[in-house]
Amino acid sequence: MSLRLSATTKLAPEQVIERAAQYFGDEFGLAVAWRSPVSARFEGGGGHVQVSTAAAPSGAEVELETMEWEIQVRQFAADLPR
Repeated sequence: MSLRLSATTKLAPEQVIERAAQYFGDEFGLAVAWRSPVSARFEGGGGHVQVSTAAAPSGAEVELETMEWEIQVRQFAADLPR
């Protein structure tokens, strides 16, 4: 199953990517396939998580795409500061 999700946060794009690296990499052990200041892709467990950000007037717009990590992606989005 796959999922695409959008969220808005008061964090800067770079902060979102750092938070994603800690959450998906450190907490769940996904490997970083690639990472830039505004996007990253994590792979493992038969699936992937891709996080893309864009600067917004009061933080960042966040696009999340996943296969096999839907619950964790929903939780990550819900935990982003608004």
